[in-house]
Amino acid sequence: MNPEQYEQRMEKARKLMNEKKIDEAEKILRKLLPEAENIGEKEKIIVLNNLASIAHLREKDEQGLALLEPYLQADTPVESPYTFGLAAQMYARLDRRDEAERCLNQAVKIFDKKLPHLREQSLDPQSWYEYTVQLMRAAGALGDHRRVIDLYKKYERYHVSWENRYGAGIACFNLKRYKQAASIWDPLNRIGNFIIPMQRVAFLMERDVIPHFALSYEPPDWDEIEEKFRDAEGDREKQEEALQTGLIRMVMLDTLFDEQREEKEKKNAIQLLVSFGGEWGKELARGLLESALVLKEVKMSAVFALVERGVYKEGEEVPVLIDGKETVVKVEKKEISMEPDQELDPICDRALALRDEGKIDEAIALLEPLYQRGNFYPRAMITLANLYRNKKEWEPAREILEILADGFPDEPVIIVNLAGLCLERGVFDQALQYIDRFDMADLNEESKKKVDYIRSMAEQRLTPYDAMERLKNLYKGELEEDLRSEIEEKKITPESTLSRGLRNMPNEWLLNICELHGIAPRQQRPQREKAIISHLSDPAHLKEATRKLNSSEQEMLAYLLGRDGWAPLSAVSRKFGKMEGDGFYWDEEEPQSTTGKLWSKGLVIVGRAIVKNRQVKIAAVPADLRPLLEQIL
Repeated sequence: MNPEQYEQRMEKARKLMNEKKIDEAEKILRKLLPEAENIGEKEKIIVLNNLASIAHLREKDEQGLALLEPYLQADTPVESPYTFGLAAQMYARLDRRDEAERCLNQAVKIFDKKLPHLREQSLDPQSWYEYTVQLMRAAGALGDHRRVIDLYKKYERYHVSWENRYGAGIACFNLKRYKQAASIWDPLNRIGNFIIPMQRVAFLMERDVIPHFALSYEPPDWDEIEEKFRDAEGDREKQEEALQTGLIRMVMLDTLFDEQREEKEKKNAIQLLVSFGGEWGKELARGLLESALVLKEVKMSAVFALVERGVYKEGEEVPVLIDGKETVVKVEKKEISMEPDQELDPICDRALALRDEGKIDEAIALLEPLYQRGNFYPRAMITLANLYRNKKEWEPAREILEILADGFPDEPVIIVNLAGLCLERGVFDQALQYIDRFDMADLNEESKKKVDYIRSMAEQRLTPYDAMERLKNLYKGELEEDLRSEIEEKKITPESTLSRGLRNMPNEWLLNICELHGIAPRQQRPQREKAIISHLSDPAHLKEATRKLNSSEQEMLAYLLGRDGWAPLSAVSRKFGKMEGDGFYWDEEEPQSTTGKLWSKGLVIVGRAIVKNRQVKIAAVPADLRPLLEQIL
């Protein structure tokens, strides 16, 4: 094997390791080991380091140490901070602390010794500086969080990886310096959309809303986290194990406080955190109940989870802070049914009588305890919601009706009340969306009259623009999805260039790309395509285009580039969201998905390719832009 072939295979092994394809990487490295021995001791230790790293990834640290231990003696001929830093991490996981600390100290000593003389010794400074990450990880593996911060500060001028700053933030977080952690992470928002949720949770922990838990120093592997979620589904033991992972807790906690998340997602997250989070889960639920920063619906979900867990018995009083006031709620489990309830109907009748007498607050006081106890008898809850509507207290009315709609999505009386509420709030388009669910032939006469009234009033109050938009939206959504799907079906290959991708696009999309990138549009399509290719192939223009991307778009480009430039669309959709609802006329309305945004800018191509003798939809970075983007990102 000549030196060029050897280097090519080493590079292939490194790439496979970065992609977590460690079985394939190990086969190549095992074959290269005899060649490395012939080249020299220095090359041999590089191969052994990689093999030991694979053993560490598999949590087979004793096997990894067996490869490195001949080089861990004081008189070792190879001075490698990486070798000693990796050994420190493996010893730490085996709880051999003395040896781990010795190896960490040796790694720091070697790093410091060679640092002033890198160029004299023909060592690449950038590669040497990357060892600072390994040193911080080794200190983190020992649980020595203060030393992680000390190493971060000591080598701050030499940092070349975002992992240095990420690790320093982890150390502060683990030391309960949550505000400092959030501050250190702040510049990392550009590398991924997971940083803002981590900061949000850190700030809440600073205010004692969430009990402490530790985070690992390993950088996030979202594919692995997603796989853990899938594997744990329906398996209590695996769910409990998954929820011991700090980053999984972090992701689920952010769901509770993200205003964009639906109530169902929040309920599911709190249920899992409390049910499978052990003592920490119980402490979390109690903290949520006592905090003034937590929404009422999240508190109620926490109450239900505590009852499910057996912390409180059904019917037992649970102390909760609601709207700044100490109160108690009780949970009484009942099957929700639209059928009359002989026990509760008299209470509803009394509440309606009070309403007719103008005693709205007394009527609410009669029904509200049912809601607080989790008794969602539909007639009582609809009455309570309408009493809130009477007082123009839209939010509690909406909350109650949406809970009922989750249980009875096709029940006309509930959906009509929701539509009526939207009408009163002035959200006319949403009122029409609710009543558009119905086939009028299925409704009784009373419901038909109410639906007709809501439709008439909402359509009258829509602005001319909204009315036109509504008419368009009644039929355009499906049509636009079909039009875009036709483009998705067009043929490409994993190595398609930008030129091929542009040929697949409709003319409207090309004009939109020109506008987005400030390219003067050409009259003829061929010239337009050439202008786009010329613009995006210019490093300065491409760098400017990537600078304007949001963190999710940048993360997706990095994800694809890390996988030879392409990935199955199904995998991309799981990680970054589906293109469903992105429409077709992107010159009129920007797509909302990350994939759609990048496709609309010409930085990603979507189409159908033949992969391993199967036709698969893929998302790919144009092959001719990959080298430039790898340098930029």
